[in-house]
Amino acid sequence: MSVRQATDVPVRRQRDIIKAEFRRVLGFARSRPGDVTKAVESCLGDAAFRYVSNPTIFYGVLVATQEYSSRSIVHTLIAEPRRRTVYLGKLAVGLLVAFLYSLASVGLCVVVTVSMLVAQDESPQLGNTEVLKAIAGSVVVLTAWGALGVGIGALVRRQVPAIVGILVVNQFVEPLIRLAVARTGNPELGALLPGGAGDAASGGTIVNKAGDMSAPSPAVGFMVLCLYVLVLVFVGGRRFIRYQGT
Repeated sequence: MSVRQATDVPVRRQRDIIKAEFRRVLGFARSRPGDVTKAVESCLGDAAFRYVSNPTIFYGVLVATQEYSSRSIVHTLIAEPRRRTVYLGKLAVGLLVAFLYSLASVGLCVVVTVSMLVAQDESPQLGNTEVLKAIAGSVVVLTAWGALGVGIGALVRRQVPAIVGILVVNQFVEPLIRLAVARTGNPELGALLPGGAGDAASGGTIVNKAGDMSAPSPAVGFMVLCLYVLVLVFVGGRRFIRYQGT
């Protein structure tokens, strides 16, 4: 269906079409569970986890940029002239919320996955060291993305450019670069990018599988990601301290 044709279809009809397609897909999965399981194992068997970093990094950006947008930053700095203290407070809030979100989201994912495996008489492998490393790595990475968002927000100061820039880089530019370097025979170079470092720290994700890339050790990914966090938090902090309200 073309875009023009889709716009001519009533909203209720579009909703019914989407529901019908979902029912068809779920019906196929229910009628042929073996084929679906084999397809998932074939395409995603080596992927340890796929976390969604956008909520934590976006919240970090909002923490740092909200007062610039509302112009209340001037009042905040009048009430608390120690700008380093204000910035560290924003960083602490970003880290705390990111950590709580990571615990909730990863925990919910684990509960759902374990429930599905138990219902199919499969072992959830919660005692497996690699599984526990992937879960813990995902929590750490999501928390680190929150600090990264605060640094980016303090550096850019404007919400829309910061969020759009993160989306473009994180969802389009970086995956394409990682796939391109993987085709050149140097997939390890992808771990030098923020998303690649985060994937490595969490044990590898579907991006690694898509590019047929073996993820570096989680320790290497964590160190690279921490380097990005430290640099952006420092640069963002310097820019925040130098802010001159008008």
